[in-house]
Formats: sequence, C-alpha cells, structure tokens
Amino acid sequence: MTEPNTRVEIDRSHLLLSAAWMAVVLGAVMQVLAVLAAGSPSLAALATETVQKVSWSTLVCTGLAIGATAARSRPIWTGLAGLIAAPTAFLVARTLQKSLAQALSVTAGGPPMDLVVLVMAKAIEYGLFGVAIAWLLQRRSSAIACAAIGLLFGVAMAGFVLLYGQAHPPAVAPAAAVVVARSINEIVFPVGCALVLYASDHVGRRMSA
Repeated sequence: MTEPNTRVEIDRSHLLLSAAWMAVVLGAVMQVLAVLAAGSPSLAALATETVQKVSWSTLVCTGLAIGATAARSRPIWTGLAGLIAAPTAFLVARTLQKSLAQALSVTAGGPPMDLVVLVMAKAIEYGLFGVAIAWLLQRRSSAIACAAIGLLFGVAMAGFVLLYGQAHPPAVAPAAAVVVARSINEIVFPVGCALVLYASDHVGRRMSA
C-alpha cells in the first residue's frame, strides 16, 4: 500500500509534469500565432524564435506550478515563484535564442524596451499573476475565471509595452507586424499559462482523490 507522503510526491510529480508538457505546447502555439501575425521568417530565424518561446513558456509555467504545489494554502508563495521565475526564464530564453542565432548566423530580435525595465516589469507582472492564480485555484474557480485573470494581466502588460515604446521610441522603429506579434504574445501567454496552471492543478487534485 502506498504511503500518504509518497502519494503526495507522486501527485506533485504528475502536476509538474502536466504543467511542463502543456507549457511546451503553449510555447509552440505562441510561435504559430507570431508567424501568422508577422509573416514567415527564415527556417533559422524560426528555430531561434521557437526555442525562445518554448523555453520561456516552460520555465515560467513550471516555476509557477512549483510555487502552487509547494504551498497551496499561501498564494504569496506562488507569487514569489512568479517573481523569480519570470525574469530568470526571460534571461535564460534570451540567452538560448542569442546562442542559437549566433550558431545559425542569424540576427536575434531585440527586446521591445530597455532590458532592465522589461525584466523588472515581467517580475512584477508574474509575481502578482502568481498570487491571483493561486488564490483562484485555492477556491477551485473555473477555467474561465483563470483565463480572465490571465487576459487582464496580458492586456495590462501589452499596454505598458506599447506606452513605453511611445515614450521611449527606439532608433529604428519596428515594423507594424512585429508590434502586433509582440502584443499578441503578451496577451496570449498569460491566458495560456493560467489555463495550464488550472489544468495541471485539476490533474493533481484528481490524482489525489
């Protein structure tokens, strides 16, 4: 017979595994949407962008899932996980993208704003996002409620990026298609990540039942 503590560890491993593979799918979906919005890049550029999006998605969603499973009764810990995971994931994903771009002799796209500002904004966004999602999951809210919170954070972040770009215009203005693609990513990812966390939490609860 399985010991209770062992069963909890098994359930947590199922939850994290579910979050990880769904996050990979989310990253791939984001890349498809980016291609549809900005046009088809070269195969090399497509590879670097896919690596960036999949690694970002996997690290952020899995980090939030770890925070959610570590302390279900304390949403603040999920927020702390988001506060740490988002900037870490951004830097890791960007490093992987630049390394692959260098290996394939292509130019990696730059961030839409000052790197320090963007990293800080991501940390704040996903710190608060983690608290909100953990609070909803604690109360077993619906998938629609979780998606709505994700949409709220996504729209807020997309608006911030656009306003910052207007206040601090870059030397070379990005193409309109690139701006649209970035805005879609900023909005879609929090919604998708919220649904990933909802689904993985649902799997974890079912495994515990």
